[in-house]
Amino acid sequence: MKKILLLLITASALRQNAFCQNILGFKAGLNLANQAKNFTTPQNPTPQPNKTKPLWGYQFGVFYKAKMNNHWAFSAETNFSLIGSKAEYLTEEQILNPDGTTHYYNDKIGYIEIPLTLQYKLNRLYFGAGPAIAFKVFSKITNFENSTYKTPYYKTLDASANVLTGYQLSKKWDLNFRYSYGLLNIHEDNIYVKTKNRFFNLSVLYSLK
Repeated sequence: MKKILLLLITASALRQNAFCQNILGFKAGLNLANQAKNFTTPQNPTPQPNKTKPLWGYQFGVFYKAKMNNHWAFSAETNFSLIGSKAEYLTEEQILNPDGTTHYYNDKIGYIEIPLTLQYKLNRLYFGAGPAIAFKVFSKITNFENSTYKTPYYKTLDASANVLTGYQLSKKWDLNFRYSYGLLNIHEDNIYVKTKNRFFNLSVLYSLK
């Protein structure tokens, strides 16, 4: 009877210890995004890059981290992330009456993103890598002659490879930096246009436990 009681107490302690190793929290930060855009035509099959500039976006969500031991952990996140790019445009009016300014519109895409990372921690510093999948919520063009337009030509699904580095500021607060490299052409049904997402993210993380 004593052995059974001891085993139950030990199992309970181990389960409690494993639960304590799991961390749930919130995160929020900024994205610096861009897109790799290439165009081809039947007459010129060589890909021609389109001129784009980085676009500032944002990200917020929740994370769950399961610690496997003192060094290794597995992290899963669910975020809303705004990314995209700034793309150059030229209208007929600007050709006829040039103002000497290069005009850009904002090509914005909002995603629900789920990154999964395997992380290695060394004291307060940690590193990680893993895949992510993202589901489009909306896509639109803004600042095009002071107007906004929906962009239905972006696919619903995207996938990326991610690397990150982070620093544990305290028991509750972390700061991490992630780079996301889009793997899929997100342009819908267009053999002449290829668009892939890229972005940097700097986030603050708050742990509930």
